[in-house]
Amino acid sequence: MAPRFRAAVVQAAALPRDALASARKAAALVREAAAKGARLIVFPEAFLGGYPKGASFGAPVGMRKPEGREDYRRYHAAAIVLDGPEVELLAEATRETEAFVVIGVIERDGGTVYCTALFFDGAKGLVAKHRKLMPTGAERLIWGFGDGSTMPVIETALGRVGAVICWENYMPMLRMAMYDQDITLYCAPTADDRDSWAATMRHIALEGRCFVLSACQHITRGAYPPDYDCALGDDPETVLLRGGSMIVAPLGAVLAAAHDRGLRVLLVEMNDLGSGTSSASTKLIHGGLRYLEHFEFALVRESLAERERLWKIAPHVVRPMRFVLPHRPGLRPRWLLRLGLFLYDHIGGRRKLPPTRTLDLTAHEAGKPLKDGFRTAFAYSDCWVDDARMVLLNLRDAADRGATVLPRTPVAGLEREQDLWRIRASGGTHYARNAHQRCLRWHRGC
Repeated sequence: MAPRFRAAVVQAAALPRDALASARKAAALVREAAAKGARLIVFPEAFLGGYPKGASFGAPVGMRKPEGREDYRRYHAAAIVLDGPEVELLAEATRETEAFVVIGVIERDGGTVYCTALFFDGAKGLVAKHRKLMPTGAERLIWGFGDGSTMPVIETALGRVGAVICWENYMPMLRMAMYDQDITLYCAPTADDRDSWAATMRHIALEGRCFVLSACQHITRGAYPPDYDCALGDDPETVLLRGGSMIVAPLGAVLAAAHDRGLRVLLVEMNDLGSGTSSASTKLIHGGLRYLEHFEFALVRESLAERERLWKIAPHVVRPMRFVLPHRPGLRPRWLLRLGLFLYDHIGGRRKLPPTRTLDLTAHEAGKPLKDGFRTAFAYSDCWVDDARMVLLNLRDAADRGATVLPRTPVAGLEREQDLWRIRASGGTHYARNAHQRCLRWHRGC
């Protein structure tokens, strides 16, 4: 029986038209994963050379467009050869770390490119490859077909390692070929980010009684060049592949899965957490009543619905309060106040709070501290929240779900690198796909 060990599936974005830069990134990720104890590391399909999601290569039925020919020329040029510098970078990383690495690449061989999985075994370097037998759909326009001579299962100290790429996993006889070779570590580099993919991986694990390691990129349109022909549009924030990487045990249990399809949260706060709250605040949840006067009905509805949700899920920090609003003759008419409070009661889906009531201040105790002349008032409900505690509870919940929270951590620099932000903070460097700042304070001389 193989010893227990740590494995990693990499969910990261490649640099689609720069295979060498992607190889450098992959080598860095190999070293990072190995430093955390990983001995088997699986990368997504086409991590080097690029997965052309949404591209048509100018090939409607019955014709070829000149720009499509140019797209293919560039794609062919971006593919790697197995004696090139990209392979050497990965071989160097596996030699240093003694890790076993499976990575999807676009391999150039003459005028043809293949979707290939490469196997690197520590100091041995590149030990095998598997060319995808049957590209899926429009992939057949640009990728050659594997001839069946490259379907290895490799004996290692960790177990028997093989790879089946993306929708090859729906080819029953190819799966049988893997099982027949006693595969124990079934690697599935993929570009399939559908929810149903998880069921496929769990089925294979149970069918083959093997561990299944599936890796898929999380990549946006912004990672591709501006002139990239993409049927999904040109918005840089559009997610082309949304991840879904996972590791599955031989009886179908999911041992690890990527958080939120590749999306993680990093909060860097230069001060104490919750320092933006104030004792001078009313601490009402939105206090949306004043917006009715400006006909912001949608905003008030949203605010009141959130008030109900917060009270339901956090009654330990949210509590109801009653307010008395006196009517002063000569200002807003009494009917207008009552109409506004009627809307405030009903447009947000109030369920538990008591409704508005009209008070006779000449008889009700609420009128005792008021000057003469106030005869009518309206009692209505709202909710108060301990905002500082709410901040801390939210952040603790986020951390429990995988977020990284860094209090008292000034940001020293923010730079764009390809489709990522490089964040230099005291104590380390972090990378993020989207960066939102409440306030960035830059000091002269920094």
